Formats: sequence, structure tokens, C-alpha cells
Amino acid sequence: MPGISEANFLNDNIEMTSASLISSDGSLVDIRYQIADLSIKENIFTQSMSASLVILDGIGLIDKFPIVGEEFFSLRFRTPGSDNVFVTKLFAVYSISDRKKSDDRLEMYTLNMVSIESMIDTLTTVDRNYVGLRYDEIAKKVFEDFILNSDLKGGLNVKDRYIDLARFKKKISVDQSSGLHSLTTVGDTPFKVIKKCADLAQSIDYPDSDFIFYEDRDGFNFIAISSLLEAEPLKRIGVNPPEEVVYVMGDQGLEESRQKGKFRYDLIRQFEFNNSPDTIKSSHTGMYGNKIHAFDPILKKRNTITNNYLNIQRDKKIPSFKTLDSNNLVSEKSIHSNDTGASHSQYYINNIFDKNYEEIEYMKDRIKQDTDRHLFHHDDSYKSKGRTAMKFSLLNNYTLTIAVGGNSNLVVGNIVNVELPLSSDLEEDKLQPYTHLFGNKKSNKFLITGLTHNFIGTAGRYFTYLTLAKDSYFNDINTKYVGKI
Repeated sequence: MPGISEANFLNDNIEMTSASLISSDGSLVDIRYQIADLSIKENIFTQSMSASLVILDGIGLIDKFPIVGEEFFSLRFRTPGSDNVFVTKLFAVYSISDRKKSDDRLEMYTLNMVSIESMIDTLTTVDRNYVGLRYDEIAKKVFEDFILNSDLKGGLNVKDRYIDLARFKKKISVDQSSGLHSLTTVGDTPFKVIKKCADLAQSIDYPDSDFIFYEDRDGFNFIAISSLLEAEPLKRIGVNPPEEVVYVMGDQGLEESRQKGKFRYDLIRQFEFNNSPDTIKSSHTGMYGNKIHAFDPILKKRNTITNNYLNIQRDKKIPSFKTLDSNNLVSEKSIHSNDTGASHSQYYINNIFDKNYEEIEYMKDRIKQDTDRHLFHHDDSYKSKGRTAMKFSLLNNYTLTIAVGGNSNLVVGNIVNVELPLSSDLEEDKLQPYTHLFGNKKSNKFLITGLTHNFIGTAGRYFTYLTLAKDSYFNDINTKYVGKI
């Protein structure tokens, strides 16, 4: 993942070299000076990027061009500085909303946009049998065959070639999954098929990690979420020795930046918690405990697996259950410490035999790979589904959003450090000014699950909004507090 430039710049500036609307007949118009507000969104739980563009129209663009919802939007921008990455994107306009007159001469409206690949996805179905492949191989084949090489892309070769498709051609990065499988799909869109593969796949490196499928500024990803959690925090480039990026907040952060020469983009401009612990919700999502029921209609057998969060954390035999920090979100004396999943059960039709069906003596002459594809490959993925449910629930337990200076180098899936100030006026707390739960200067890791680049054209300001998740505590919550409250 890219680092953050050490260039000295004002972080609310933007270098935008291109912002053009392209009509279906190939006409192009530069709209950089008509942009009132532009937001570009990435999220690891969303299959493709999206954008919204508010246009302040004083030249009759919507009628003269005209804008009818069939346009493309081409954009190239970065945070000023020679080491910073240009973000080059092509979006398809799918709707126009919030159209209103601001006065007799000015009109405002919003163009709602998605990635080209998302638009192709809505127009395509996959009717295929995939036999004897890993789920990551199936996902990659579906993406390449039905999205990347889609015949529909020919419609983007508009007159005069204003859209250079080679510049926007995206790849899919995949982590290897385990086992060989069969998958038959009828009438599903490509993204739905890939999402189905992500739900079924187990990582070969992290057996307890479900896959996620999402788009970031560099392309599409089919990866195990644990590979993100185990990554090192983002570091600056151009600094020797390399140092981790740390976001600091408010007046305290501003004073530290003056003292230590930190750049302004390290400062948190706004901050709010989105999700804080909700024990009832967490119970229902299986965070504390859950049950997995597998039924094998061929062997007429059933298997039930009970998962408990604290037991999994204590069990060093499951090293693949990765978290950002080492301390649990549940205390040993919690009412939820012995949760056995009474309120959260999942049911699967699955092969619960330890081997393939054809290895069973009385069945080996009865099933064939060409006629019984769905029976031919052993699948025990249900065994880890309870633990992966916990993992996703943990990532939604503590989430927050911060606004920082615009930074084109950030990507969803990055790990960043965030120093959250302690809410206290006590004199002794001034020596330890950072929150006990989320970490001090030694460790304060958060996962970027969502990211929005926001450019306010009317004010000439550029901010990046980060949605951050924390799935564990920095300190042990079972430790008795000593001090004044």
C-alpha cells in the first residue's frame, strides 16, 4: 500500500488537472469551475466506488450539453506535492437529483455516479458451471470474462476517443483460497457471483477469515479481511528512518504539530463515534457466541459447532483469528463471557464427511464429476463461519469517523494510527493524555473501512473523511483502575 508523502503542503488544497463530462456522442466539456461539491467514496463492504457531483450551473449546461443521465465523468486529481499519487477515475452518471434554481441565472443539481464496472454489472448475467476451481479462481474468471472483457465496454469507445479506456482498465487482486469447488450460477450478475464466492471462500493463509470483495482507487480486491488486519500501519515515504503516520486531534494536536514539525494533514479536523458497544446488538450478530448447524442430506447427518468469543481468544490453537490489538472487547466477568450462541444460529447444507463423497465405499461408483458436480468436491467451510461472523461483528463494534486534510494517497484497507484524547481535566491524567482503551503512542491502530474524498468547490477546500474500525482494545479491561474518578 502506498505511503504518505513528506511534501510540505496545505492539506486543504487540491490539484485537479481534469474534470470533464462526456456525452454519449463523444462531446466533452470541462466542468472544473462548475463544481460546487464533489464526493468520491470507497468502502471495503461495498462492491464498487461511487461519487456524487453537485454542479453550480450558470451557463445552461444541463440544457445545452445536454445532461440526461447517460454521461461519463472523467476526473484526475491529487493532493499537491510531487510525491503524491494522482487519482484517475471514470464514472458513469446514472441519475440527476436535487435540481433547483438558486436564482434567475443559476441552477444547482446533483449527478449521482458509479464505477463503469458497476454499470456493466447491472446489464450482465452469468450463466455458467465452474468445476474443480478455487473460489478465488472463479471470482477472477467471472470478473475478467464478464466485466473486464465485456462486450458492453465497446459502448464506451465514444466518438473521437475522448475516453481512453486503457487508462481506466482495472484489475482484480486476489488472495488464494483453499480447496477445489463447484459453482453453478444462473441469472446472477457478476458482482453477485463474486460476492457469493467471497461468502463461501476460506483463506489458505487465514482459515478463520472470510473474504471481502470491494473496489478502491487502484482496482478491485478479493481478499481475506485478516490480511488487512495483519498489515503494518501506514508509513511516510521520503523519511529516514520511516515513521508511522499518526493522526492527532484538536488543540493538542495543533500544539504538537508546532512543536514537532508535523504537517497539517496529520490533524483531525472533526471527530465522531458512529458505533459504540451495543451488547444486545452484538449478541444477535454472534459476536459473543454463536452456533453453526450443518446438515448433510446425502449422509443424513448433522453437526453443530458452538463458538464462544473468549474461548476462541484463549485458544492459541487458532492463531488465524487476527485482531488489531491483543486485548479482548469482553471482560472475563461479563454476562456475555459464557455466551453459547442461543440468540445467533446459522444453518448450512454441507458435506460434513471428512473427505469427498466418492471416497465413501458405497457411493464411489454412484457419483461422477461430470454429472454430480455439486457432490464431487469436499467442503467444510461451515466450520469457520461462526468465527468469521464474530470477526465482522467485532469490526462494527467500535467505529468512528474523522475528517482530515485532503490526502490522495490514502486507500481503504490501510491501517492508520489515531491518538484519541482522554476526556479528563484531572491533573494526573495530563501525564497520560490518551485513552486507555484505544492506545497510546505505542499503539493506536485503526482499520480504514470507508473513505470519502470531498472537494468543496465554492470554498476551494479538500478534505478526506475516514471511517475507522477497532476490533480490540489496547489495554486489558480486566485491570482494576487505580486513581481518581
